[in-house]
Amino acid sequence: MDYYTTFFEIDQLIHGYGSYVGKDTVEDLGLSLQSWSTLDFAASLAPDRHPGLTSEDNVAKRVYDLSIELFRGKELFDESLSREQHRQIVLNDMTSRPEVDNSSLLDLSTFLRDPRTGEDVGYLACWIEDGTTLVLKTVGYVEKVRKTKVFAMAVLETLKRARDTWGCSKVACALMNENSTALSERVGGKSIRHAYRLYYHKPSESALNMAVASVATDAREQKETHGSLKRQPTAATTHVPLVSDLRAMGQEQGAQESLNRQQQQQQQQPHQLARRSRGRPMARL
Repeated sequence: MDYYTTFFEIDQLIHGYGSYVGKDTVEDLGLSLQSWSTLDFAASLAPDRHPGLTSEDNVAKRVYDLSIELFRGKELFDESLSREQHRQIVLNDMTSRPEVDNSSLLDLSTFLRDPRTGEDVGYLACWIEDGTTLVLKTVGYVEKVRKTKVFAMAVLETLKRARDTWGCSKVACALMNENSTALSERVGGKSIRHAYRLYYHKPSESALNMAVASVATDAREQKETHGSLKRQPTAATTHVPLVSDLRAMGQEQGAQESLNRQQQQQQQQPHQLARRSRGRPMARL
């Protein structure tokens, strides 16, 4: 599957979205933007320690609920992703990266709300990296507001604040599908685009065990064969392994070691992410 990250000069995007939006505002649609900085984001990452946390201040839950609604049925969507996993691995890990300015995450990220019902109808998650680049990570809105200009309005307000308050000069639209990329390029004009191809393979446990056993058997047989060759007396008729033979043996053994390492990493990754997340973003926030 192909994903893209596109890079723009921030003035270029502001001009493009400004021309598209005109004088229309979010308020004209009966909606409002709510900054995460006005909410208790830190407490929402540890709700068990904050029993008095209100539903409005529970940013992590609001993002989770919207994400489940927005991305259900899309590529790589995981129906079994729990709120706890989402909070610990996604949100905490995002704020733990050293290049991410956590205060900018809270100041620039927003919810789009319907004040009449108190309902969240979308959100924009973004932050500043390396002091100059606004990273638009996730922008999503529910079906009923997608036929409006609300996407462009919210992004335009964020771009202006990132430039005027934070001094940003660049924008990265991160990991989008083909349709999103086309929209950004149509509104923003010329951009630099980096393409990423994602290979996703999740074999069954039995298939994985069979593959490991097969590679291990091959490696053992190669090792035994190599050992017997070393023990034979040297003679004119003795088979001496070619460099290509030895290289092949080393490659197979290396493949076995690589597969073992991948297995261990797959088993340990969720625990490592959870451990790495605990406490760190709280202190930084």
